[in-house]
Amino acid sequence: MRNPLLDNTPRWRQSLLRLTRIVTIETRRRLMCIPHRQDAKEEANNLRRQYGEALTDIRISKNGKGPTATYTCSYTLRETRTEELF
Repeated sequence: MRNPLLDNTPRWRQSLLRLTRIVTIETRRRLMCIPHRQDAKEEANNLRRQYGEALTDIRISKNGKGPTATYTCSYTLRETRTEELF
């Protein structure tokens, strides 16, 4: 590796390093009012197939009591992108 102070190469021939950063965004979403637990499990499997590795956390919860109860499927999506600085 050359010492940059002693390098006599013109500036226009020197390579430039791009400055980047990695940004991760996590979004929490919910599917509400699913009538049966089995339907909620099927919906969770559909979400796993649709989003793959981006789906990090999925939970099924029950809302209410008795025969009028519904289920909610909540999940977290993780999106990662690289941004250039300057």
